[in-house]
Order: sequence, then C-alpha cells, then structure tokens
Amino acid sequence: MADTGELRPYHLVGPGEILKRNLEALGWSQEDLAGVTDMSTKTVSTIVNNKQRITVETAQRLSAALGPSFDYWLKLDNNYRLRLLDGDGNDNPTRQKAEIRRHMPVLEIQKKGWSAQDSSVDGYRRTFADVWGKQPGDVSVYESAERYCARGSVENETYTADYTLTWLQIAHNFAARFEVSTYDRVKLERLAGGLLSYTTEDTGVADVVADLEVSGVKFLSRATSPKHNLTARASWTPEIR
Repeated sequence: MADTGELRPYHLVGPGEILKRNLEALGWSQEDLAGVTDMSTKTVSTIVNNKQRITVETAQRLSAALGPSFDYWLKLDNNYRLRLLDGDGNDNPTRQKAEIRRHMPVLEIQKKGWSAQDSSVDGYRRTFADVWGKQPGDVSVYESAERYCARGSVENETYTADYTLTWLQIAHNFAARFEVSTYDRVKLERLAGGLLSYTTEDTGVADVVADLEVSGVKFLSRATSPKHNLTARASWTPEIR
C-alpha cells in the first residue's frame, strides 16, 4: 500500500483483553475465574492471552460468571478471529477498494475513460485522486462538496448522492480544461431572448454553444451515469464568476 502520510492508530482488541478488564474491575484473579467457572487455570490463561477460541460452552460459563450474554463472548471471539484472518487490518486491499466503491462507481468511471487506471487497489486509489485531487480515505470531500439543486427525469432506485457529487466533480474537471469570456449577463439575456432563432438554423446547436461561451457560459455535455438520476446542472465556476 502506498504511504499516504496518515497517522491511523490501530489496535486489534481480542476477547482476552475484555475478559482481563472484567476481572480487574471485579478484583478477581485468573484463578478466581477458574474456580467460579470450573475451568482450569491454564484454560483461563490461554483465553486471556487470546490463544484459545471461545467455544459455546466457554461462552456460557463466562456469561454466567461475568455477563452479559453468551453470544456477546462468541461475537467478540469471532470478530477477533475474522480480523486476524484479514491479516492486514485497515490495510486490507478488499476493504480499501470497497470503501472507495461505496462513494463512487470506480469501474464505470474507468470504462468511460475518465480515469485511465485498473482494478487493483492502487488503481482505485488513483481513480479517487484523479477525480477529487485528494488521497483516498478523505471522504470528507463528500460532506464539504458544493450543494446543488437538481431535478431528475426518472426515478432511479440505484441513485446515491455521493455518485451524483462524483459526476459533478468530473464535470467540473472537464470544464476547467477550456476557457470562455468573462460572464456577461446582458449578452446572456440577449441570447435567451432570441433562443428560438437558433432552432431554425442547421448550425443552431454550434452557434448557441459559441454564443454561450462569448457570454461567459461553459456548455458541457458528458455521458451520465445510471447510478444517479441527474440530467442537467448549472453552476458557477470560480474563474469566470
């Protein structure tokens, strides 16, 4: 994994540590717990050191002695063992890719050529960086992104706000690649007043786009995503505002 420069405290807490805290809170020794639960001191010691799995029977004994429920101890142990199998903790490639994928349709972005990356974890990370200019994991961009008013043409059950914000950011990135004149409201109102005249000319579409640019308006047409229902959007860009 590439070094992002982030400090990410990480400690995998096992059921043994929870058990030890419970004993300390009660003022019990491992021998005390062994006597109460009819388990050997060796068994208690191996559980406290996370070296032995907690079985259903052991969980029932711990629950009877310490509470709260036997499935609490089973879940503690199962979660701990699963994290151990991951081996990488928060650095697990699947976990990293899934976290990025929750916020943006990575493969779709790559297929449309908006990011020339691959399906590896580094490819996912670079795609995120291509779109947002930030390191993956900084999903705060979705919380601080510019809000917008929009109306979709159809209902789409797969719509997500984060996917729409991703598409809008991609649109901004493309819009930043070309320049237009300084925004001129008078010219734009004049264009709006004669908008119907463009429909009678073979070159009407090209003409209206050219006149929009003269008015300080960038007209961008990009493929949309089936993951959101946004059909159009108007916004300011800082350099021509």
